[in-house]
Amino acid sequence: MAGKSRILVIDDEKRMCDSIKVLLSNIGYEVDTAENGKMGIEKLKADKFDLVITDLMMPELDGFAVMKHIKENCSGTLVIVITGYASVESAVRAIRSGAYDYILKPFDFEIIKISVERAWDKLKLEEELEKMRKLAQVAERAISLNGEINNPLAVASGFAQLLQIRFEGSDDDALKRQIASIVKASENMRQMKDQFRHFTRKLLTETEEKDMGLI
Repeated sequence: MAGKSRILVIDDEKRMCDSIKVLLSNIGYEVDTAENGKMGIEKLKADKFDLVITDLMMPELDGFAVMKHIKENCSGTLVIVITGYASVESAVRAIRSGAYDYILKPFDFEIIKISVERAWDKLKLEEELEKMRKLAQVAERAISLNGEINNPLAVASGFAQLLQIRFEGSDDDALKRQIASIVKASENMRQMKDQFRHFTRKLLTETEEKDMGLI
């Protein structure tokens, strides 16, 4: 997610769409509009939006149909509902349908601005948390792999050292140099494995601390 979020405004009142678009475009957001729920869903199918601001009562497909589509097909997209037909029932249904916020018409445009900024902060936080979780999974897998190669490496290193002892009195200098090279390589691999284990454990610890700090 780079820069400001992409926002889709869905409302059958063109003036409302245009006003919100101007407001949010002026503070750096990329805004598209749709004049009904059907058109809004088509745009959601064709493109990716971080945030949708939708009216509830619209012809053909209402805001609940839009939220249903988003819930089923647009993971990570937040929804702000705006409506001039408010009721406790519609508010509860909207929240249960996944709405991030529920704003009554008419409203001061500063309210929309604040709600969008909060939604954008939530999106950035969730994205950072997801990155931290994926990084933690990589670190955990790396630690596991490190443990899996430990025994084969120990066997190879031990065998090389036995060969070195076995042929210590040999007159075959070339063979002794080859064995010495194997012993040295085994030791280098062991040191690299230990350094890698230390790095991954440190990375996992730092990731967990950042994850807790973001919550």
